[in-house]
Amino acid sequence: MKCEHVQIMLVSEQAAANLTAALDETMGVTHAVLLVTAKMQVRANALERVLKETGRTVSVVTLKNEKDFDDIQNTVIDLADEHDGKSVSVNLTGGTKLMALAVQNTILLQPERQWRPFYVDIDTDTIIWLEPKTDAQALTHTPRLAHYLNSYGFAVEKRPVPPLVRQRENFLDDLVHNVSSLEKPIGQLNWCIQEAPKDAVKIDLDNRLADDPNLNVLLDKLETAGLIRRTSNGIQFTSHDAKRFCHGGWLEAHVYRVVEQLSGPIGIRDKALNPEVTAFNGTKNELDVVFLLANRLHVVECKTSRLDQDTKANDVLFKLAENCRRVGGIGTRGMLATYRQLRPAEKQLANALGIECVAGAELKRLPEKLKNWTQR
Repeated sequence: MKCEHVQIMLVSEQAAANLTAALDETMGVTHAVLLVTAKMQVRANALERVLKETGRTVSVVTLKNEKDFDDIQNTVIDLADEHDGKSVSVNLTGGTKLMALAVQNTILLQPERQWRPFYVDIDTDTIIWLEPKTDAQALTHTPRLAHYLNSYGFAVEKRPVPPLVRQRENFLDDLVHNVSSLEKPIGQLNWCIQEAPKDAVKIDLDNRLADDPNLNVLLDKLETAGLIRRTSNGIQFTSHDAKRFCHGGWLEAHVYRVVEQLSGPIGIRDKALNPEVTAFNGTKNELDVVFLLANRLHVVECKTSRLDQDTKANDVLFKLAENCRRVGGIGTRGMLATYRQLRPAEKQLANALGIECVAGAELKRLPEKLKNWTQR
């Protein structure tokens, strides 16, 4: 018969530390107790849902007053009485500082309970036991994107990633290594697609564009890659997927293939291209490229459109920062990959928001930039 192991955790904005420890096989958690403030009730509901789905039983204890040290201690003493004689570990990573201090103080005042407090370092996948002469313990659980995002209140639908045929691989390499000469025609093509009806796969080009030598170079490359066919007065995409690929999807495909190449060397656990992320209240978001590394979510936004008009770049950066915080918690990292250069003021804003940027010719060094970004 499996021994019952109760794990008490303090709920906060950052769900990853609670989730990974509770699901770790060596911990053997059978019952989770979520100690939560009224403000964190939504986060507790999301975490409870995931833990129940993975076979744990769950109880939620809401603190009456998160700023009352004595009240928090009394709540913990009541929990100790309820679970007397059981194997109990306490995750002090989350919650407020006052909550963590009150729980730890209660544990120290009642050594006979033999509760085991610990802290989770999500960057090193390590459990740090808060007791003398006890070595740190490596986490063995590696959550997938579904469980990770569920714990933050989001469902995720991963779409199948079609394999890149050789012609498209060559096309991507060409675009990335010829940013300076292809930047303008990429913009012209984007404009043509935006101006055409949404479902149209055939686009007529006016005489000015049809005679542009730089755009014709790009169209030749698209035709060689099997993405378009030339017509008497324009172009026809070979499919709706090809149209989407030409309209910025190629940069997402390039970023994703770099993530795939780095998955083994740097330990990326799970990844997705264009996943649809839905909040439990029904709000939908489509992200470009996401992946999990060291129990931390990484989100890459890809842009091939012009960002130097009005406040467009600022809007993109603010939206990316907000999506990172809302979808994956405060520990989520965001990157903007753009085919066009950013202005100094926009780079300064990105830095203030904690957003990494890879722009223009820097895309040639994307593997190096991405690897350095994830290992900071």
